[in-house]
Amino acid sequence: MTSGFNPTTCDSTRPTPATITVEGRNLTEIILDAERKTLAWAMTETQGNQRQAAKLLNVSYNTFKAKIARHNLRAVWS
Repeated sequence: MTSGFNPTTCDSTRPTPATITVEGRNLTEIILDAERKTLAWAMTETQGNQRQAAKLLNVSYNTFKAKIARHNLRAVWS
């Protein structure tokens, strides 16, 4: 079964998430900012306990640690 998607016929003039902007920020920046704020909120709620924060956000501990490192938030509660 095929999806009917043909990359050779895609309209290259359509906006992509990286080119859509809201208030001067692209979609990727907006998502990363929301993720950073959510991680910081979870760490505040759990008083810096990463395992509890991961549970609060329903993500694995390893995923949570990777996201904290990606956003450079580790130093705030370490």
